[in-house]
Amino acid sequence: MSKNLKISFILSLIFAGLLIAWGTISNFFSGVGVPFVSILGILIVLLVLILTDDFVKSRMKDIFILACVFTFLELFVYLLLEFGLLNVNGIEGVLKYQMVISILALVYLIYIVFRFLTDLKDIKIGFVEKMLGNRERTKKIKTAKELSNGSLEDKPNKKNVEKDQEILDSNSAEDTLDVEIEEE
Repeated sequence: MSKNLKISFILSLIFAGLLIAWGTISNFFSGVGVPFVSILGILIVLLVLILTDDFVKSRMKDIFILACVFTFLELFVYLLLEFGLLNVNGIEGVLKYQMVISILALVYLIYIVFRFLTDLKDIKIGFVEKMLGNRERTKKIKTAKELSNGSLEDKPNKKNVEKDQEILDSNSAEDTLDVEIEEE
């Protein structure tokens, strides 16, 4: 694991922690400006790391995209609360919205820890690699069971059995004719 990738995972963990503790941080600083600017700053640093290092880009696509989605969701909270665009009932609705985002951020944190541990131990998991686009799709070539077992014959089915019976009947009729001609 490269140094930039470790830094990216650490910044992502901090990002998720800020999302989870958004309410506490906003209460401490009496507003949502500080937590929003913090997650925006971390997102910009992650963007710079991803743009400058191709390996980090190949391993952090999903985490970065989810960070962008969370930043976009928090933008509404920031705009509505920081600029006072709501009445009392609207503020209660935004706080419930923020609690939902915090619960989703907890799931996001668990996913980041999972990805960090798998990348740290260099374990490649199929669905993660497909999601990142690092594994090409390969289609299995289907072969007949007879070919894989060493036999080159087609599977018998009703139509082929009837055709084979007709061929056998016509061959036996020809054989009897040949026999009669030879006797003369």
